[in-house]
Amino acid sequence: MFGHVRSAVSGRYALRLARPLARRAAAARPLAAVNSAEGASSFRRCLSSYPSLATGGGDPAHVPDSVPATKLVDFEGKLVLLGLGSIGKGTLPLLLKHIGMDASQVYVLTADDMADAAAEVADVYGVSTTTGTLTRENFSELLDSTSGGMGKGDFIVNLTVDVSSCDLLEWCAERGVNYVDTVVEPWLGGYTDPSLTPAQRTNYALREKAMALKNKYGPDSPTAVITHGANPGMVSHFAKQALLNVSEKQNGVAPSTPTTREGWAELSQACGVRAIHIAERDTQVQDVPKKIGQFVNTWSIDGFIGEGCQPAELGWGTHEKELPPKVRRRLRWLLLLLLCTAAA
Repeated sequence: MFGHVRSAVSGRYALRLARPLARRAAAARPLAAVNSAEGASSFRRCLSSYPSLATGGGDPAHVPDSVPATKLVDFEGKLVLLGLGSIGKGTLPLLLKHIGMDASQVYVLTADDMADAAAEVADVYGVSTTTGTLTRENFSELLDSTSGGMGKGDFIVNLTVDVSSCDLLEWCAERGVNYVDTVVEPWLGGYTDPSLTPAQRTNYALREKAMALKNKYGPDSPTAVITHGANPGMVSHFAKQALLNVSEKQNGVAPSTPTTREGWAELSQACGVRAIHIAERDTQVQDVPKKIGQFVNTWSIDGFIGEGCQPAELGWGTHEKELPPKVRRRLRWLLLLLLCTAAA
C-alpha cells in the first residue's frame, strides 16, 4: 500500500525512518510506501567509496568473498533493475548474493550508451539485459518488452536518472508490481522546464506529487518504497538500531522493537533523545591532486547537475510553528548572496 512512514523524535517529526525492507519482504505482506527523506536521495553515492563494489568504465562489479553470502529473503517473481551506472553495477551482484533467486529471474534495462556494460553483466551473471532509453512515450512498452510482462509480486528497482518516478509508481500500482527507488525524479528536463514555476520544480513539489499517489491507489496497492538510498535510507536502519542499543545500555535489558512511528517516537523520548543528526564524511582519496581553481564532484554527475539546476529551497522542522528570530533579515541576505553568485 502507499503510505508515509515518519518517526517522531521526542514528539517531533524530525526524523524519517523506514522499516527494514528485508524483514518486511520476508513477511510477504503489503508494505507501506516509505519516504525516508525530504527531497533527493544520495543513494547514488552509497557505493562510491568502495571501488571493489562499484567499478567504473563499464566493468561489472564483483562482490568480494569478505561479504557473507547471507540470503535475507527468498523471491520468486521477476526483478527488473533499471539503470546500470556505478550504483546499478554495484547493486546487481549484491541482489544476487543476498536474495534467494535465480539469475533467470533478473532483467536489466539500461540506457543505449551502456550497451557494453549490459553485455558484460549478462555474461558474468547470466541475467537478461536490454538497452533503451526510457521516455514518457515509450516507458510502458519498453518495461513490458524487457521482462516479457510484469504482474503481481514482481519487483522494480529503479536506479535511473531523468525518468519520472511518479509515472513508474503508477505503472507499478496498476499491475501489482512492487517498487523501490532512491530519489523522486522528473522526466528529462523537468528540473529546468521554463513552463513550470520555481516552486513546481522543487524537491518538495516532487515529493508531494509522489505522496499523493497513496490516496489515489489506497491501502491495497503494492509496496512502494521511495527515496530510500544510502543517506537518507540505509542510515535510517542504522539509526533505529542505535536507538535499540542506547535503550538496552540504559536499562540493562533489550527493548521490544517498535512497529509504528509512534512507537519509535516513544522509544526515542524514553532514551532522552531530543534530535538525531546524521552527517556524512567523505573519505575518498584520489591519486591526482586537485588543481587550484578546480572543482571535483565525488558523486553522480547527472544527479549533481540536475539538483544544481533546481531552485534553492529553505525549510525548517514541522514542529516549528513560527519563523526563527531575525529569519526575514537573514533570508534577505541569503537571497542577495544567491543573486550575486548567479550574476557572477
